[in-house]
Amino acid sequence: MEQLKKTDYRPAKGIASFWGNAPVFGILAGWSLFSLFSVFWIVSTSLKSDFEFTTRSPWALPQSLEWINYKLAWTIAKMGSYTLNSVIVSDNTARTYGGGLFCYVNAELTINYCIVTGNSSGSGDGICSWSSELFTTIPE
Repeated sequence: MEQLKKTDYRPAKGIASFWGNAPVFGILAGWSLFSLFSVFWIVSTSLKSDFEFTTRSPWALPQSLEWINYKLAWTIAKMGSYTLNSVIVSDNTARTYGGGLFCYVNAELTINYCIVTGNSSGSGDGICSWSSELFTTIPE
């Protein structure tokens, strides 16, 4: 098999690079607009009065901004305790999966370091000593 040289691959520059990535940019721009519109719609709907919410079109903007809706949701509907519950669950989930990901990446980097340096005998700086059985040669 033929080996590639560093000069064999030249990334596109300028306008060629943009048009090569245009589909990706289009998808990301479309998703961004969809997300921003969704947030705008949620906030504008939350500021409508009960009458506007039930009688007018869901796409119509509120005639008057009812900021009291947030106070009522926080006190009567107990959104404060629900929000705190969501923060606790999200924090624990991030710590659980984030910690597992950290351990996995750390183990992969350590094993790769041992393979690259060829230090599989357990001697040396000690970072590969725990993995001496992992890299033993199997007799043919």
